[in-house]
Amino acid sequence: MARVGASGRTDRGTYWDRLRAMQVEVTSERALGFVRAQPVSSVLVGTTRLEHLRAMVESEPLEPAAVDELRTAFRRHDHGWDGVI
Repeated sequence: MARVGASGRTDRGTYWDRLRAMQVEVTSERALGFVRAQPVSSVLVGTTRLEHLRAMVESEPLEPAAVDELRTAFRRHDHGWDGVI
């Protein structure tokens, strides 16, 4: 369920706008690869298809250069982008 924030936008709408401003392509695989490149011990994902879950479990972390690209794009556009959820 999408939540409506103080701006009147849903959380999904807010994050969609941020991704567009960053001008980066983010697929579910790339997003999961970014998370897996962080020092975390677990990742929560949701899917209704067993084959998607298997693909996510077998996925690899992003290469450091790809992580740096996403972090640079975020920093370039981060103007008060507080967490919404």
